[in-house]
Amino acid sequence: YVLDDSQTIQNYTEPISISKEGISKLKFQAIDKAGNEEDPKEIEIKLDKIKPSISANTPLDNGVYILNQNIQVDYSCFDDGSGF
Repeated sequence: YVLDDSQTIQNYTEPISISKEGISKLKFQAIDKAGNEEDPKEIEIKLDKIKPSISANTPLDNGVYILNQNIQVDYSCFDDGSGF
């Protein structure tokens, strides 16, 4: 296999570790003991390491609310790392 733009072909001997944020390309090809080769394949692996967040605007922290009272909920969600 070849990961990203490396020119070095690696033999698969253990699971492949990808830690780079963003898009990686993995090229691979299987060859059996008799020398039969499959056509080379390529896949994109998308890794988003930035976790999404949510921010509650209301209800307010430490607010006092009556049991079973309807309240207005307002929140914002962010996912800055997901741009694939």
